[in-house]
Parts: sequence; structure tokens; C-alpha cells
Amino acid sequence: MVAEIIKYYWPKLIDLHNYVPASSLTNKISNWDTLNRKVLKKMKLPLSKETIEKLSMADPNTIFQFLKSLKLVVDELEYEKQLRLEKNQNCPLYIIINDEMIQVTETDCCTKEYLSKEVVALINKLKHKIDDMEHKVRLF
Repeated sequence: MVAEIIKYYWPKLIDLHNYVPASSLTNKISNWDTLNRKVLKKMKLPLSKETIEKLSMADPNTIFQFLKSLKLVVDELEYEKQLRLEKNQNCPLYIIINDEMIQVTETDCCTKEYLSKEVVALINKLKHKIDDMEHKVRLF
């Protein structure tokens, strides 16, 4: 069930086929070990062997503490994700079509063709330098 919750928020982070339906304690521990090793450590929520055993034995206090910690991590990661999205929306994006840079609106879909503000500034700076050099060459 925890794997499914994580899959909901981060589909690429977890493969549900790694977890078998389990009723035996051994299989439950195995599932928790897999989740801990492959996912929870990446989320900065590693579990000790003792915690894994208690979760596998359905200890209510351990389950409560784990779910509370998971919620905090999910909230934090979602907040960071939202900040990144907002930052990207505030930064104008550009695309080059027929050798011209065109600013893209927020409603446009992002692709690899889009350029960041810094890249556009660099391109403009280089264009000015080239123009200056061409002008100097014409003078000679």
C-alpha cells in the first residue's frame, strides 16, 4: 500500500512489480526491505531493520510514526516541485524558428527547443559581437 501511495506522487520512482502480495512475515519484511533500498533511501526516509520488522508486524505506533514521516517528506518534496514549476514559469522561454528567437507564452508546452533566459542573453551578446566584427572588417 505504501508503494502505491509513493507511485501516485512519483510514478517513475517506483516499480510496483517489485512488490509481491504478502501475508507472511517473511514476505512483508522482504517487501519493506525492497521499498527501503530502492525508494525510501532516495526520498531521504531510510528505515532501520527494527522499524521494518515492526512495520511488517503491523505495530500501530510504528505505522503511525512512519506515515507521519512519509507525509512530511511527501509535503516537502511536493513543495519543492511546486517551487521549481513556479520558477520555470517566471523565467521567459524562447524558441528559435527560422533563425529568429521567439518568446514562448506560459500556455505553450515545453520542449527541448526552448531556450532559457541566460542562453538567449548569451546568443544576443554573441550576435552583437559578430555584428561589431563584421562592421570592423568592412571598414578595412
